[in-house]
Amino acid sequence: MANIASLSGLTPLQDAGTCPHTDCRFAFPLPVFLDEDTAVVDTPAQAERLLHRLRAVFRARGYRTVTPRLVSVEIPRNGRFRLWVDWIGQGGTGDQTLFRTVCFNHGTLEDNVTHMIRVEGLAARRTANRRKAG
Repeated sequence: MANIASLSGLTPLQDAGTCPHTDCRFAFPLPVFLDEDTAVVDTPAQAERLLHRLRAVFRARGYRTVTPRLVSVEIPRNGRFRLWVDWIGQGGTGDQTLFRTVCFNHGTLEDNVTHMIRVEGLAARRTANRRKAG
């Protein structure tokens, strides 16, 4: 396990500030679900490389920083709960929500381990919203 704050790759998505759940730790291997795809992060070093690549992609798209915004925390049941975090990109055209992560945790709010992450893209949410509206 590794503490999120110890992974220099998580906070480089932003130039300043902290992750909203820096007291969480990752359990490795860590499954990461990206819409239709699945990746397994086996080590803190792999997590750092993945997050550095994400940062490069967002910078190439014109975002100066990407800041996490904690949206919701589920009330723990049987030691399990989820965190919803929106990632807001700050660029030339203003702030925009780029994606949302859902972290599946075990433990308490004060001392927990993230066992799985689901990344939700905006395209999936827009499609779902159109279906509901129609």
